[in-house]
Amino acid sequence: MSTPFSTNPKLADWVPTAEQIETIEEARSLMGLRPYGTSDSANDFLVNAIDVHAFLYPDLLEDVEWFLEDLDFALERMNAQRHRRGATI
Repeated sequence: MSTPFSTNPKLADWVPTAEQIETIEEARSLMGLRPYGTSDSANDFLVNAIDVHAFLYPDLLEDVEWFLEDLDFALERMNAQRHRRGATI
């Protein structure tokens, strides 16, 4: 990605389309997130989660609400897995 939203090195070569960038920015705005590195670690985690989810599932970027619902589901699954392993938040 030429101008990454996060510093995730696994996404360094990803070049999203203008439409994908627009949806990612809208999702970030709807979630009330600030640019990566300008807020706390929870903000940065969610900005990175949006980037990774967009990279893995680009077809979901056609509809920001659908994208956010799927992202929320993925984060809930991740939290449930951590809880089953006994990890604290």
